[in-house]
Amino acid sequence: MRTIRAFSAVLFLVLLLTPSCQKFTLSPDDLVINLDLNLIKTNINLRFFDATSKTMIGALDETKISVEIFGEDSEFVVDPSGSQYDIYNSGGGFLGLALDPYVTTPSEDNPVTFNIVAKLDGYLNNSKTFVLGREGVHEYTIEMVSIENPPQGIEVSQQADAGTADSGVLEGNMFVYTASGNASFQLDQGTTLTDKDGNALTGNLDASLVHFDPSVPGVLETFPGGLEVTIENEDGELEEAYFVTAAFVDIEITDESNQKVESFDQGALELDIDIDPNVINPETGQHAQPGDVISIWSYNEETGIWKFEGKKTIYPTPEGKLGIKAEIAHLSSWNLAWTGANNYSGWKKIEFKSPSVTYESNEFNFLVTVVMDPSNSMSLSEASWSKSYVIVGSPDGNNELFMQNFPGEPL
Repeated sequence: MRTIRAFSAVLFLVLLLTPSCQKFTLSPDDLVINLDLNLIKTNINLRFFDATSKTMIGALDETKISVEIFGEDSEFVVDPSGSQYDIYNSGGGFLGLALDPYVTTPSEDNPVTFNIVAKLDGYLNNSKTFVLGREGVHEYTIEMVSIENPPQGIEVSQQADAGTADSGVLEGNMFVYTASGNASFQLDQGTTLTDKDGNALTGNLDASLVHFDPSVPGVLETFPGGLEVTIENEDGELEEAYFVTAAFVDIEITDESNQKVESFDQGALELDIDIDPNVINPETGQHAQPGDVISIWSYNEETGIWKFEGKKTIYPTPEGKLGIKAEIAHLSSWNLAWTGANNYSGWKKIEFKSPSVTYESNEFNFLVTVVMDPSNSMSLSEASWSKSYVIVGSPDGNNELFMQNFPGEPL
């Protein structure tokens, strides 16, 4: 497209500079247009899977997932033909994106960063943040959670007519909970409900509450944005970090016009959520205990940034579990997690010999190479360890694992 425009501009200048009394002739045999079909140097291939069935969504039918691009470098993202759209649609479970080669070249010193939000009726939205530091082909898998048939470890509670609102004011108490009792929330009568544009919700209200149990293998693969995240810390500053998640919920409230609640006034949503008792508190190196303090984070799917919303103390529930109570003033995805800096200082670095990972209970088992420092490396035929880990990298051959307290010994 740009090559043709460039040729047209040159042709126009030739015609303009040709003396008016001189006849200009151009034989078709003299006209040669060279179009470089290899202009695109960076491709991003997305494949969408149902998190329960592990099948590609739309591979056997006309189902299309809509994808929006956000973030600081979103203006550089195009489709493989070089066209740019407000919304991109998948086909056959696949969506190809690219970076505009005329305006950007990703590198380690100047990576391209953007965020995508994937939407499909009947599924929870999912998002992913991309930080591309090289040209080439980047392959990614995105798992979508079916509301009607979620995978093990994800529980969805939908309640029709959960309450009513008159000009934005909740007319009675609203109480929504999961069947297992792992999560619940309450809104008190008189709370004002508004959408992202400040419009008041009115009429009958439907509510949904989704609880994610990070102790179940595979659940963290559906985590929006991934575990390597950009956070707005308690000082209001942005930094790169990783999450050690104890629990995660997604809450949505809509009215008859499908307006979604964004924020509350004259009240707050009271959230009560169980947390994984086997999670390791990285601040103590022990399993989470009553009295431990954990941060609560809200997610902006358009920016891909998790915002610090306060600290909460873990308490013992009457059922012998661990829980957190929190008041929240707006709706989004909410994460209870500890964080660590992404410098991995003092951590062992493990590079996969194969991109596949086998989940067995709460352990990983696979061939690895352990790199302790540039002069000392060792190979293991098999390694097993518990869940004190953080996975970074992508399925394009750059899989890496960083972890503490590595139990293996050289063979």
